[in-house]
Amino acid sequence: AKSESYCIKFCLPGQQYDRTTATCQNCPKDFYTNKTISQYCIKCPDGYITYGEGSDTCVKLSIPDSGTTQAPAEPVQQTYSFNLKYKAEVDCDNFGSIRNQIKANILGKIRGHLRNLVKRFAKLCSLPVISKCFASIEVKIKNCNTATTRKRSTAPSFIDVELNIPDLGETVTDSSKDVELQTEAVLQEDLDTQKAEYTPEGFTLDGSSFVGKYVTCTVGYISTNNNQSCEKCLAGTYHDSTSNQCLNCTHNSYQEEDGQSTCINCPESINKYTLFTGSRSKSDCVSECKKNPNYCKNEGKCYSNEVTIWCTCKERFSGPKCEDQAELTSNTPYIIGGAVGGFALLMIIALVVISIVRCLKGSRDSSASKYSQKDDLDYNGYNYNVPLQMYDNNSKRGRMPDSYARMNPAFGYDDQFGDTYPRGPYREDNNAYRWQEANGDYDL
Repeated sequence: AKSESYCIKFCLPGQQYDRTTATCQNCPKDFYTNKTISQYCIKCPDGYITYGEGSDTCVKLSIPDSGTTQAPAEPVQQTYSFNLKYKAEVDCDNFGSIRNQIKANILGKIRGHLRNLVKRFAKLCSLPVISKCFASIEVKIKNCNTATTRKRSTAPSFIDVELNIPDLGETVTDSSKDVELQTEAVLQEDLDTQKAEYTPEGFTLDGSSFVGKYVTCTVGYISTNNNQSCEKCLAGTYHDSTSNQCLNCTHNSYQEEDGQSTCINCPESINKYTLFTGSRSKSDCVSECKKNPNYCKNEGKCYSNEVTIWCTCKERFSGPKCEDQAELTSNTPYIIGGAVGGFALLMIIALVVISIVRCLKGSRDSSASKYSQKDDLDYNGYNYNVPLQMYDNNSKRGRMPDSYARMNPAFGYDDQFGDTYPRGPYREDNNAYRWQEANGDYDL
């Protein structure tokens, strides 16, 4: 060891030393310890697992042969965050003028050291060209504080920095021992033992601590579960990195695949519209026939294909959208004239029928009234309009006037026999006279 910072507390099997808390912690699931290889937890080989935390051995995972091969899980990239405290003789009151320069010096120093660390720990950077690794690491200067001192000499200042190293996997491979170690443990140990490699000239790394890790979702994924996992954007949506959301494809666009950062516009042809957002297929792109039900005017019907759009119009309408009304045909006046003439003929027939009915009615009224105009007295001076007038037997055999038989209901004048004998319906109904068949006269 080169310094005391290399010294760590001895931990039991299944445990490793945590430099942040300076205590021994159990190895996480699927990690174990082998003190002959490393004091830190080691990732179980492929096909091996542990049943829980704090294991010192791994067990082989038995998977029944299903006849299919499962695709390997997509590795999750994470960002590891550390707090660094530097000591330097700087004027914090005028720190704004030198802030960017200090930031650039710290960033350059750390980036160079991590690129050298990749040579030992594979998977620390997945890029084939090491010089391009760690281009996205971030250094944030949070504050600058000047220590209070009674001496007149310039007091040192302390600068708090947040270091974020993105795009790292859960483990890194120690090439010298061919074992997988936790990325967090490797970086913590390196910060504690290689302080000078993280310190630009004129600065001293006074302390460091691990803040935590959060996922770095790739394009097409959003972070969930408090930045501990990633969720793929589904078809019909796209990944908006600014808001960290999966947003629906806008109108007139679609997306058929999951995990995309953009949507595809509908073709610039006939079928260039969508009826809703979040379209998942090119087949959702339709023509204006479906977008605008009133595209064809005057109840015309709209049709389209991949090349063109057209309308079929009702009679008397024409034009690309059935917007033009045609002139009336030459037969139209005749049709209108025939309709008017037919109506006039029906009116004439109705008037003739009414006239005939009135004439017939007037004739019947005239026949009925001629009897009422005759003398109401018979030749004997009796009023035969009185229904119950008694008739003198002395004159009953004489010929009775016609009007008497018709007007007096006591006698029914029989036109067939030409006499006044009551053979009609009044013979039985009239109580004023009873015809005596045996005597041949009226019994009063």
